[in-house]
Formats: sequence, structure tokens, C-alpha cells
Amino acid sequence: MNKKVLVFYRLPIKVIEGATDIVGKIVIGNNCFIGARAILLPGVSLADNTIVAAGSVVANSITQPGVVVAGNPARIICTTEDYAKKNYTYCFNFDNMNFEAKKKCILTHEEKWIHRSEMKKYR
Repeated sequence: MNKKVLVFYRLPIKVIEGATDIVGKIVIGNNCFIGARAILLPGVSLADNTIVAAGSVVANSITQPGVVVAGNPARIICTTEDYAKKNYTYCFNFDNMNFEAKKKCILTHEEKWIHRSEMKKYR
């Protein structure tokens, strides 16, 4: 499969006299996930199977495939294999389930719920 390429990225510039934008190509590898409100700066490339955490700012290319990046600036925090192992116990498989079946599955498997210490007071 070909990599996805965004050929125009507009980054407004207000501090350089006579300039309005910086433009650069962003290359996104196959099977990448980019979280909500993540920012990829011009000229950045993501290797295959990269996960970008929500709100991250990717300022440098990620050349190692199969990693999770997070932060500002985004840095590698683990491999996708490590991420999968860590979170497997919280996963559901909702293939071929309608909304009611998903709801029943979630409500009958409380052991798979993620419980954050600060959220215990709301249970």
C-alpha cells in the first residue's frame, strides 16, 4: 500500500514580516492512528503502525515503526506491542454486535472497566 501524503499544511506565521504561512509535506505511514487534537508540524513523517496520543505535538519525524508517541514535543513512550499487552485486559470485541448487545456486554463485565483512583468516589 502507498503511504498517505498530505501535500499542503498551512501553519500561520504572524511574527515574520512579509510571510503568512509555512508549508510542508506530511507523510503518514500505513495503519497509523492519530489522536484527537494532535498536531503534526510541516515536514514530519510517521513510520508504519505509529500511534500518536491525543494532544501531542509531533515536531520531529518518527522513523521507528510500531511505536506509541506522546507529549509536547512528542517522544516515543513504548512500542505498540507493549501498549497492547498493558491494555489487553481492558479490551472488548464488539464485532457483529448492535448497540444493545454492546451495552449488555459492557455492563456484565465490570472487571474489564478501567478504574482510576480519582474516579472511585463516583462509583
